[in-house]
Amino acid sequence: MSRTVRKFKRRINHPILKIYNYLISSLINIGESARLPLSIKLCLINAMPERPIICVPTESIRFFVPNKFLEEIFSPHEVTKSKIPSFIFKGDWDKNKMIIDEHYSNYNKGYRTIHQIFVDGKEFHETDEYKILLKKINKWGKSPRGKTIEELNLYFESLIQLKKLIQEHGYKSQIELNGNKKDEIGVFIGRKGEIIKAEDNFSGTHRFALAKLLNIQKIPVHILAVHEKWAYANNHLLGKRNIDKLEKYFQ
Repeated sequence: MSRTVRKFKRRINHPILKIYNYLISSLINIGESARLPLSIKLCLINAMPERPIICVPTESIRFFVPNKFLEEIFSPHEVTKSKIPSFIFKGDWDKNKMIIDEHYSNYNKGYRTIHQIFVDGKEFHETDEYKILLKKINKWGKSPRGKTIEELNLYFESLIQLKKLIQEHGYKSQIELNGNKKDEIGVFIGRKGEIIKAEDNFSGTHRFALAKLLNIQKIPVHILAVHEKWAYANNHLLGKRNIDKLEKYFQ
Protein backbone atom coordinates (compact mmCIF):
# COMPACT_ATOMS: atom_id res chain seq x y z
CA MET A 1 0.00 0.00 0.00
CA SER A 2 1.44 3.35 -1.02
CA ARG A 3 2.14 6.11 1.52
CA THR A 4 -0.43 8.33 -0.23
CA VAL A 5 -3.21 5.76 0.07
CA ARG A 6 -2.36 5.13 3.74
CA LYS A 7 -2.74 8.87 4.43
CA PHE A 8 -6.07 8.90 2.62
CA LYS A 9 -7.43 5.99 4.66
CA ARG A 10 -6.23 7.49 7.96
CA ARG A 11 -8.03 10.73 7.20
CA ILE A 12 -11.27 9.01 6.23
CA ASN A 13 -11.24 7.13 9.55
CA HIS A 14 -10.22 10.06 11.79
CA PRO A 15 -12.58 10.37 14.85
CA ILE A 16 -12.91 14.16 14.50
CA LEU A 17 -14.52 13.61 11.09
CA LYS A 18 -17.64 12.22 12.77
CA ILE A 19 -18.48 15.69 14.10
CA TYR A 20 -17.38 17.31 10.86
CA ASN A 21 -19.50 14.87 8.85
CA TYR A 22 -22.59 15.68 10.94
CA LEU A 23 -22.17 19.40 10.29
CA ILE A 24 -21.56 18.95 6.56
CA SER A 25 -24.50 16.53 6.24
CA SER A 26 -26.75 19.07 7.97
CA LEU A 27 -25.63 21.78 5.57
CA ILE A 28 -26.30 19.49 2.58
CA ASN A 29 -29.80 18.75 3.87
CA ILE A 30 -30.46 22.45 4.43
CA GLY A 31 -29.05 23.16 0.96
CA GLU A 32 -31.44 20.69 -0.66
CA SER A 33 -34.41 22.29 1.07
CA ALA A 34 -33.21 25.81 0.23
CA ARG A 35 -32.28 24.84 -3.35
CA LEU A 36 -28.77 26.20 -3.19
CA PRO A 37 -26.84 26.57 -6.48
CA LEU A 38 -25.43 23.29 -7.79
CA SER A 39 -21.84 24.50 -7.45
CA ILE A 40 -22.31 25.11 -3.70
CA LYS A 41 -24.11 21.80 -3.19
CA LEU A 42 -21.29 19.89 -4.90
CA CYS A 43 -18.69 21.72 -2.81
CA LEU A 44 -20.48 20.52 0.33
CA ILE A 45 -20.79 16.95 -0.98
CA ASN A 46 -17.12 16.98 -1.95
CA ALA A 47 -16.19 17.89 1.61
CA MET A 48 -18.31 15.16 3.21
CA PRO A 49 -15.89 12.56 4.63
CA GLU A 50 -18.45 9.79 5.24
CA ARG A 51 -18.68 7.96 1.96
CA PRO A 52 -22.02 6.25 1.15
CA ILE A 53 -22.48 2.51 1.61
CA ILE A 54 -25.07 0.85 -0.62
CA CYS A 55 -25.99 -2.63 -1.88
CA VAL A 56 -25.43 -3.29 -5.58
CA PRO A 57 -25.76 -6.32 -7.86
CA THR A 58 -22.48 -8.22 -7.74
CA GLU A 59 -22.43 -8.47 -11.53
CA SER A 60 -22.64 -4.67 -11.83
CA ILE A 61 -19.03 -4.44 -10.56
CA ARG A 62 -17.52 -5.10 -13.98
CA PHE A 63 -14.36 -2.99 -14.03
CA PHE A 64 -11.17 -2.29 -12.09
CA VAL A 65 -8.43 0.29 -12.44
CA PRO A 66 -4.81 -0.75 -11.78
CA ASN A 67 -3.40 0.99 -8.70
CA LYS A 68 -0.79 2.92 -10.67
CA PHE A 69 -3.57 4.93 -12.35
CA LEU A 70 -5.34 5.63 -9.06
CA GLU A 71 -2.34 7.63 -7.86
CA GLU A 72 -3.81 10.32 -10.11
CA ILE A 73 -6.79 10.52 -7.74
CA PHE A 74 -4.90 10.15 -4.51
CA SER A 75 -1.93 12.29 -5.46
CA PRO A 76 0.13 13.83 -2.62
CA HIS A 77 -1.14 17.28 -3.61
CA GLU A 78 -4.83 16.32 -3.52
CA VAL A 79 -4.53 14.42 -0.23
CA THR A 80 -2.19 16.62 1.77
CA LYS A 81 -3.49 20.07 0.86
CA SER A 82 -6.44 19.47 3.22
CA LYS A 83 -7.11 17.21 6.18
CA ILE A 84 -10.50 16.48 4.62
CA PRO A 85 -10.08 14.13 1.63
CA SER A 86 -12.12 14.89 -1.47
CA PHE A 87 -14.98 12.74 -2.73
CA ILE A 88 -15.39 14.14 -6.25
CA PHE A 89 -12.41 13.85 -8.60
CA LYS A 90 -11.52 15.14 -12.04
CA GLY A 91 -9.16 13.48 -14.48
CA ASP A 92 -9.00 10.49 -16.79
CA TRP A 93 -8.36 7.86 -14.11
CA ASP A 94 -11.60 6.06 -15.01
CA LYS A 95 -10.58 5.75 -18.66
CA ASN A 96 -7.89 3.28 -17.58
CA LYS A 97 -10.48 0.76 -16.39
CA MET A 98 -10.20 -2.88 -17.38
CA ILE A 99 -12.93 -5.53 -17.49
CA ILE A 100 -13.20 -8.01 -14.64
CA ASP A 101 -13.33 -11.30 -16.51
CA GLU A 102 -11.74 -14.75 -16.39
CA HIS A 103 -8.33 -13.08 -16.71
CA TYR A 104 -8.78 -10.80 -13.69
CA SER A 105 -6.89 -13.21 -11.44
CA ASN A 106 -3.79 -12.51 -13.55
CA TYR A 107 -3.88 -8.90 -12.34
CA ASN A 108 -5.04 -9.32 -8.76
CA LYS A 109 -3.31 -11.73 -6.39
CA GLY A 110 -6.12 -11.61 -3.81
CA TYR A 111 -8.70 -12.62 -6.40
CA ARG A 112 -6.29 -15.28 -7.65
CA THR A 113 -5.93 -16.70 -4.13
CA ILE A 114 -9.64 -17.54 -3.89
CA HIS A 115 -9.55 -19.30 -7.24
CA GLN A 116 -6.36 -21.17 -6.43
CA ILE A 117 -7.83 -22.51 -3.17
CA PHE A 118 -11.46 -23.18 -4.12
CA VAL A 119 -11.30 -23.79 -7.87
CA ASP A 120 -7.83 -25.23 -8.46
CA GLY A 121 -7.86 -27.12 -5.15
CA LYS A 122 -4.51 -25.83 -3.86
CA GLU A 123 -3.56 -25.67 -0.20
CA PHE A 124 -3.42 -22.05 0.97
CA HIS A 125 0.35 -22.22 1.52
CA GLU A 126 0.71 -23.07 -2.18
CA THR A 127 -0.98 -19.86 -3.36
CA ASP A 128 1.02 -17.04 -4.93
CA GLU A 129 -0.21 -14.51 -2.37
CA TYR A 130 0.82 -16.67 0.58
CA LYS A 131 4.33 -17.13 -0.85
CA ILE A 132 4.71 -13.38 -1.39
CA LEU A 133 3.57 -12.57 2.16
CA LEU A 134 5.77 -15.30 3.63
CA LYS A 135 8.82 -13.76 1.93
CA LYS A 136 7.95 -10.39 3.49
CA ILE A 137 7.73 -11.94 6.96
CA ASN A 138 11.04 -13.75 6.52
CA LYS A 139 12.74 -10.61 5.20
CA TRP A 140 11.10 -7.76 7.12
CA GLY A 141 9.44 -9.49 10.06
CA LYS A 142 5.96 -8.40 9.01
CA SER A 143 3.39 -8.46 6.24
CA PRO A 144 -0.05 -6.88 5.64
CA ARG A 145 -1.61 -10.16 6.84
CA GLY A 146 0.43 -10.77 9.98
CA LYS A 147 3.83 -10.43 11.60
CA THR A 148 4.44 -14.15 12.08
CA ILE A 149 3.87 -17.31 10.08
CA GLU A 150 1.25 -18.35 12.65
CA GLU A 151 -0.69 -15.11 12.11
CA LEU A 152 -0.37 -15.51 8.34
CA ASN A 153 -1.73 -19.06 8.54
CA LEU A 154 -4.63 -17.93 10.69
CA TYR A 155 -5.56 -15.30 8.14
CA PHE A 156 -5.67 -17.77 5.25
CA GLU A 157 -7.57 -20.27 7.39
CA SER A 158 -10.10 -17.50 8.04
CA LEU A 159 -10.75 -17.30 4.29
CA ILE A 160 -11.77 -20.95 4.30
CA GLN A 161 -14.06 -20.30 7.27
CA LEU A 162 -15.48 -17.22 5.54
CA LYS A 163 -16.52 -19.29 2.53
CA LYS A 164 -18.34 -21.73 4.81
CA LEU A 165 -20.00 -18.85 6.66
CA ILE A 166 -21.28 -17.31 3.42
CA GLN A 167 -22.53 -20.68 2.16
CA GLU A 168 -24.42 -21.35 5.40
CA HIS A 169 -25.69 -17.89 6.34
CA GLY A 170 -25.39 -15.75 3.21
CA TYR A 171 -23.17 -12.73 2.61
CA LYS A 172 -23.11 -10.44 5.67
CA SER A 173 -22.09 -6.79 5.70
CA GLN A 174 -19.08 -5.75 7.76
CA ILE A 175 -21.29 -3.79 10.13
CA GLU A 176 -23.26 -7.00 10.79
CA LEU A 177 -20.05 -8.94 11.42
CA ASN A 178 -17.83 -6.50 13.30
CA GLY A 179 -19.46 -3.07 13.29
CA ASN A 180 -16.85 -1.61 10.95
CA LYS A 181 -18.95 -0.16 8.14
CA LYS A 182 -15.91 1.46 6.51
CA ASP A 183 -14.40 -1.93 5.73
CA GLU A 184 -16.89 -2.84 2.99
CA ILE A 185 -15.67 -3.59 -0.53
CA GLY A 186 -14.29 -0.32 -1.90
CA VAL A 187 -15.47 1.03 -5.28
CA PHE A 188 -15.28 4.17 -7.40
CA ILE A 189 -17.89 5.57 -9.79
CA GLY A 190 -16.65 6.52 -13.27
CA ARG A 191 -17.92 9.33 -15.49
CA LYS A 192 -20.55 7.10 -17.10
CA GLY A 193 -21.80 5.67 -13.82
CA GLU A 194 -19.80 2.46 -14.09
CA ILE A 195 -18.85 0.81 -10.80
CA ILE A 196 -15.08 0.36 -10.63
CA LYS A 197 -13.61 -2.09 -8.13
CA ALA A 198 -10.91 -0.61 -5.93
CA GLU A 199 -7.80 -2.78 -5.77
CA ASP A 200 -6.21 -4.43 -2.72
CA ASN A 201 -5.29 -1.13 -1.10
CA PHE A 202 -8.93 -0.55 -0.22
CA SER A 203 -9.98 -3.96 1.14
CA GLY A 204 -12.56 -6.49 0.10
CA THR A 205 -10.91 -8.36 -2.78
CA HIS A 206 -11.16 -11.79 -1.15
CA ARG A 207 -14.80 -11.14 -0.23
CA PHE A 208 -15.57 -9.93 -3.72
CA ALA A 209 -13.99 -13.05 -5.23
CA LEU A 210 -16.02 -15.28 -2.89
CA ALA A 211 -19.22 -13.42 -3.75
CA LYS A 212 -18.56 -14.03 -7.44
CA LEU A 213 -17.59 -17.65 -6.87
CA LEU A 214 -20.69 -18.38 -4.75
CA ASN A 215 -23.01 -16.46 -7.08
CA ILE A 216 -24.10 -13.95 -4.43
CA GLN A 217 -26.61 -11.64 -6.11
CA LYS A 218 -26.04 -8.41 -4.13
CA ILE A 219 -23.24 -7.12 -1.91
CA PRO A 220 -22.65 -3.93 0.11
CA VAL A 221 -20.00 -1.56 -1.26
CA HIS A 222 -18.29 1.55 0.08
CA ILE A 223 -18.20 4.33 -2.53
CA LEU A 224 -14.82 5.99 -2.00
CA ALA A 225 -14.88 8.52 -4.84
CA VAL A 226 -16.91 9.56 -7.89
CA HIS A 227 -15.94 11.22 -11.14
CA GLU A 228 -16.75 14.92 -11.40
CA LYS A 229 -18.74 14.52 -14.64
CA TRP A 230 -20.99 11.86 -13.09
CA ALA A 231 -21.43 13.97 -9.93
CA TYR A 232 -22.58 17.01 -11.93
CA ALA A 233 -25.04 14.96 -13.99
CA ASN A 234 -26.39 13.02 -10.99
CA ASN A 235 -26.09 15.45 -8.10
CA HIS A 236 -29.67 14.60 -7.08
CA LEU A 237 -28.41 11.15 -6.03
CA LEU A 238 -25.78 12.45 -3.64
CA GLY A 239 -26.17 13.38 0.01
CA LYS A 240 -27.40 11.36 3.00
CA ARG A 241 -31.07 11.86 2.22
CA ASN A 242 -30.65 10.28 -1.21
CA ILE A 243 -29.05 6.93 -0.29
CA ASP A 244 -32.15 5.02 -1.42
CA LYS A 245 -32.15 6.83 -4.77
CA LEU A 246 -28.45 6.18 -5.21
CA GLU A 247 -28.90 2.47 -4.48
CA LYS A 248 -31.84 2.24 -6.89
CA TYR A 249 -29.73 3.88 -9.63
CA PHE A 250 -27.34 0.91 -9.68
CA GLN A 251 -29.98 -1.84 -9.67
